[in-house]
Amino acid sequence: MLRISALRQFLECLPIALVAQNSSDITKLTVKQDRNAEQLEALTAAQDRNASQIEALAETSRNQLAAIIGNSRRLDRLEQQAG
Repeated sequence: MLRISALRQFLECLPIALVAQNSSDITKLTVKQDRNAEQLEALTAAQDRNASQIEALAETSRNQLAAIIGNSRRLDRLEQQAG
């Protein structure tokens, strides 16, 4: 009879323990989700900065190429005038 009462007591406490464990797990997952959201925001901001830097580098490259082409044309004109 002792075994049955111990089993009955265990089974009565089991739902409370499961609810407590589920609550704890939900809290941990919520904290992890919040941390992941913060990391995602940081990564998105870094990606935006990188995109801006890439655009600035592309603009600088275009300007440098235009200057090289302009210099090349001037050299061609000078060579034609000298030659």
